[in-house]
Amino acid sequence: MTRQYPRTGTEGSMSRHTKAYSSSVRGGRDAERPPDPRAASWWETHDRAYHGAVALLVVASTICAAYLATVITVVLAAVRVGEFGPWRGIDTWRHRIGPLGLVALALGLVVLAGLTIAFLAWARFGAHVLRRARARAPHSGEAERAQSLASTFALGLGLAEPRLSIVDDPAVNALATGRARSPQIVLTTGALELPAEELETLCAHTVAAVSPRAALLAGAAAAVILDADWCTRAIWGLAGAVFVSGVVGVPTAVVGASVLGMVVLVAVTKPLVSLASDAIVELLDRTAELTDLETVRVTNQPKLLATLMLDVIEHRTPVRSAWDIAHLWFDPETTPPNTSWWFPTVRAIAGPDCPRTRAALIDRARVLVELTPGDPELEARLERVSRVASSPH
Repeated sequence: MTRQYPRTGTEGSMSRHTKAYSSSVRGGRDAERPPDPRAASWWETHDRAYHGAVALLVVASTICAAYLATVITVVLAAVRVGEFGPWRGIDTWRHRIGPLGLVALALGLVVLAGLTIAFLAWARFGAHVLRRARARAPHSGEAERAQSLASTFALGLGLAEPRLSIVDDPAVNALATGRARSPQIVLTTGALELPAEELETLCAHTVAAVSPRAALLAGAAAAVILDADWCTRAIWGLAGAVFVSGVVGVPTAVVGASVLGMVVLVAVTKPLVSLASDAIVELLDRTAELTDLETVRVTNQPKLLATLMLDVIEHRTPVRSAWDIAHLWFDPETTPPNTSWWFPTVRAIAGPDCPRTRAALIDRARVLVELTPGDPELEARLERVSRVASSPH
């Protein structure tokens, strides 16, 4: 029988900050924020995560738009040199608006393309994740208990009925995507074989991951940042093609200007991508910790979540995952993708046996163990995995 969880604050041995957070979580999306200053600090944490996700999504989308504009410009320049198309009318129009007008037009197109990319990344991210995860609908009777648990937790969080999908993988793992009005959760077949209490805890955590409004934006921003990182590497292939085009008769001035423009673009955007990658890692860690605490609030069982997390750390079976959604999994330490020159070392956020990934998971487990004081078994397990993770391989 499914356990019914209260929608009020958790009790027991939780820390002062977790109790403040529990009292601040809304029963519905439009509930008033409590006047408690400590609770308000938790709302500020959520708001900072949301605004940070918006900023990172806009920056990454603008970078991708700039690369798209560069490719279009190079293609148009090549066509112009080849004297294809109605270039006389275009040249007349170009002279009329002048160089400043051309710059303003180019900037306007980049901004428009960036906003379009950001919107599509946000609106279609859920479908993109399910497709990249190769998730399928559950077979009849395969995941009825998991679906029931997920529905109960979603009701307690004020979310819509979640859609459950399955990934055929023996690893114990799960991910969440979508919005509060259309949450989507994915469980591996390995997760379905968990003992009842651990499956319950994993379902609660997966549903809770959809609750923060920053969750979808952070995931979408991470995906676009990975795309931007790939663009900064792939642009060198275009630069090489432009350089070689000089051999087949493209004027040297056109080749030089195009290559110089791409070099300047990479020099400007690559530091931004690096900064955005560091910022999105911090943001994803923060939202994961908030999800952990929200799960504790809903279930009132920090020990179960701490046990599940330590089990995952101790008995890792990385899930096979596409590179651009690896950071969304409960345990983001995934199997490496197939090596390919087309995706050169693009693992900016999560990767196979990534030290940052493991350290972040251990830090999250430590917070949960602190919420269950006086449990020597959990504390001993935490110290053991910490020593293993810090020791050289």
